[in-house]
Amino acid sequence: MSSLGIRLRELRLAKGVSLDDIARSTRVGRRHLEALETDSWGELPAPVFVKGFIRAYCEFLDASPDEALELYREATVPDRANPKWREQYVTGDHNTSIIRTVKGRTVMLQHDVSNPRPYTRHNRVQGTKGAFEDYPPRVYVEGQAGGERWAPIDSWKAQYTHPLWANIGELARRKGGHGGMDFVMAYRLVQCLREGLAPDSDVYDAAAWSAPFPLSEMSVARGSAPMKFPDFTRGEWQKVRA
Repeated sequence: MSSLGIRLRELRLAKGVSLDDIARSTRVGRRHLEALETDSWGELPAPVFVKGFIRAYCEFLDASPDEALELYREATVPDRANPKWREQYVTGDHNTSIIRTVKGRTVMLQHDVSNPRPYTRHNRVQGTKGAFEDYPPRVYVEGQAGGERWAPIDSWKAQYTHPLWANIGELARRKGGHGGMDFVMAYRLVQCLREGLAPDSDVYDAAAWSAPFPLSEMSVARGSAPMKFPDFTRGEWQKVRA
């Protein structure tokens, strides 16, 4: 059986694209892509991230990630009794969850494994007078020149770039994955710990971010029934962090 690295490289070369092409589009760091193509598992992060890298790599090349994920499991989980061997990688898994917040805002959360479509991060933030989408990044603001159409974000970035990114953005691009965002998140956490600052996110945020998965699974099992979202902070979220 072919190794994962050999298979991925074959797919890429058949399409005539470079690792830089994939890195720019998917924002997976080139060093991680190189590690995938050389089966260098020690150079890669936790499996949950690696699976995401594999999916992004394959989707960029218009290839199903199923075979690649099977090869990754074959290489990294030698014990066939391991529960990971009961996982099934099914192309086309799709679920949409609607979350309504206490303040009446709506969050649409989609799990889309590999439906046939161009690569996108599927992100959107929308208010009453504007919207932002990514990927690719684009913005619309009511009353803007050019009418009701998406516009590039370059002018907005120049005016509203966060000071943290302005200070370390170039270093983050060189050292971190996903265009530098991984580096910035780790840098900011260490900065808060060293300077005694309240962290931007804490264990309660982590619990809230994790909850939609089991709640969605429970909802689907009950015919898409509404599920109550737990308040892990017991109301403390309403207080401003020091």
